[in-house]
Amino acid sequence: MKPIIQLLNVRRSYDRPDDRDSSTRHVVLGGINLTITPGSFTVIRGESGSGKTTLLRILGMMDSEYEGVYEFGGIDVREKADWWLDELRSNNVGFIFQDGQLLPHLSLRANAELPLRIRAKSRRERENSRGAIESAAPDFFDPKEEIASGVLDKQPKQVSGGQKQRASVMRAMAHKPSLILADEPTASLDESRKKEILETLRDLTARGHTVVVVSHDKIFETVGRQLEMTDGRLVERAAGPTVRTIPLAVVAPTEGRTLLYGWRPRSGLEFLARQAFRETLQRPIFMFLVLVALIAGVTQISVFQSIITGSEPHRRSGSNVGVTPQQNRISAQT
Repeated sequence: MKPIIQLLNVRRSYDRPDDRDSSTRHVVLGGINLTITPGSFTVIRGESGSGKTTLLRILGMMDSEYEGVYEFGGIDVREKADWWLDELRSNNVGFIFQDGQLLPHLSLRANAELPLRIRAKSRRERENSRGAIESAAPDFFDPKEEIASGVLDKQPKQVSGGQKQRASVMRAMAHKPSLILADEPTASLDESRKKEILETLRDLTARGHTVVVVSHDKIFETVGRQLEMTDGRLVERAAGPTVRTIPLAVVAPTEGRTLLYGWRPRSGLEFLARQAFRETLQRPIFMFLVLVALIAGVTQISVFQSIITGSEPHRRSGSNVGVTPQQNRISAQT
């Protein structure tokens, strides 16, 4: 089976801001070699500051300032344009963040629908996104206790940490990405909620998703393939079980045929405008600042227009300085 991820001697370093010698750099990843099989469950453990999150950013194609080779589904990502990588990431990668990173002004349902609505090519596809989330919700929330009580219609601040994290997982897999990257998905959760997230992630691999978890939580120590980040290098502690599911295939972007293809919006302009207007209305403070800016702009235009209009009579009267009324009448008669 062709690897979904192949890293060959990947190195990543940063400049030390407090170091007077600019030639010395802090090495975070010191020659990483990693192969991940599609449909597998991989756990990368390590202490804080060991480079786990840096590696995850590279895997998610969010960081390109590294040395070495990174192949995703057999594609060398270093050779592709930024817009091509954006589409590759959008088609194939789902992210689960430590604190969920849900939009606070949207409901759990709207948060989960957002990737589908952005990727939709037509109004019908956007309307179908709601049905897709409704169908997937029972896999993440209890139908009788949570869904029946309207948990999907609540905002993130109105639900528990476990419910927010499960909504984050549902959002990450909504568009069926081949790879799901989870950065400390069980942080700040109690033991019962941690087990819920663990079982949810394991269930994703049964559906064909490839899951990579970065965490130092002990709950992941006996699940899947175990890798440990030590001094910028990966050490394999335990091999994972053989993949027995049919993994989701990598979806490569369509190559553009025109010069401006990479700049073309992938979502409809009508949807983007409506979404921007809706989100503006749902942010009272931002809406207030927009109104203040508009009023200030109109006021400035009015002031400038008054100044220009007020100066015109002076210019006209100034052209007749020193001319007597009698001379004006003679000029008018001639």
